[in-house]
Amino acid sequence: MKRVLLLGNCHFTIARFRKELVCKLVEIGYDVWISFPNFSQGEKESGEEAAKRFNCNFIEFRLDRRNANPLKEIGTYRECKRILKTVKPDYVFTYTIKPNIYGGMAANSLNIPFAMNVTGLGSGFNKKVLSKLLFSLMEKNMKRAEKVFFQNNKDLTTFLDRGYKGDNCVLIPGSGVNLEEYRELPYPKETAKKEILYLARIMKEKGIAEYLKLAEQFADDPNIVFHICGDLEEDYREIIDEYALKNVIIYHGTVENVQEYLEKVCVVIHPSYYNEGISNSLLEAAASARPIITTDHPGCRDVVVEGVSGFLFEKKNAKDLIDKFQKFMNLEWDRREQMGLEGRKFVASKFDRNIVVNEYLTCLEEKWESERA
Repeated sequence: MKRVLLLGNCHFTIARFRKELVCKLVEIGYDVWISFPNFSQGEKESGEEAAKRFNCNFIEFRLDRRNANPLKEIGTYRECKRILKTVKPDYVFTYTIKPNIYGGMAANSLNIPFAMNVTGLGSGFNKKVLSKLLFSLMEKNMKRAEKVFFQNNKDLTTFLDRGYKGDNCVLIPGSGVNLEEYRELPYPKETAKKEILYLARIMKEKGIAEYLKLAEQFADDPNIVFHICGDLEEDYREIIDEYALKNVIIYHGTVENVQEYLEKVCVVIHPSYYNEGISNSLLEAAASARPIITTDHPGCRDVVVEGVSGFLFEKKNAKDLIDKFQKFMNLEWDRREQMGLEGRKFVASKFDRNIVVNEYLTCLEEKWESERA
């Protein structure tokens, strides 16, 4: 029985966005292990509980996701090596920057084949000095990897433009979305209050400041309610508490059942200029037949058909966001409902999670076939 390890930076990365892959691997006979930090983003389920639910195995990844000190990251490399020596996998899938870099390095040092998943370049690639180091480490590992999966063409092109050959690169439609789990939801009644949703980590690059300016602009309208769901970065705790106290927004914290909130809202707003792969929040919103207002930014614009399933606005531009929101609110109720239906149709045709799962299975099959040859 072949043993496969999925290594990620948090519970959501593996237990939420790759659960279909885990279950499929278990179903066809793999010995599956998952590894990520426990309780790093406010989730209620432990890795052990997730593994029990998936009928696989869990080993905790002791990781400081926000540390940027290269000397301290030696410990992350050693932790990845500890995990691999304990699990002894035949193949490793790594997800997000740190697992890609340090998990890839550890796998290479132990002669274990691995595939990297570039789920976006994150904020580190925006910092001049740090980005040089990150590009160097990523490119070294990419050359050693069996496959490198990219979620959007912009990220892939970034590496190709730097001279990477790309022979082992595969472009996939993000993490995909489970169309059975995220079904078309009935659109809220025309007479209902207009509920608006921000569904993302609360951090600068996710556009929280622009969303708060939008909410403030319409704070005096009793028929519009602005909701925020997501993991709270410490920098914003006082600000979010202040806006909640003034009844400008309602903050729900990290939520497990996203559909419960999507069901109530008439539009999802994602003001991100973070280096996304493909935004999972937008995929889930669109699959649930909710219109989208998001930035004209890689990983966000890919999920929207402009003017058909939602609107795009200029990143970091709160005025443009307010204008596009007003434009959306001025539409007739049935036009807004139709936007949601068009969004569902679009992601169903291009972002079905089964497409992504099949790419991973093909990756494994090609590896075992090459070993038999």
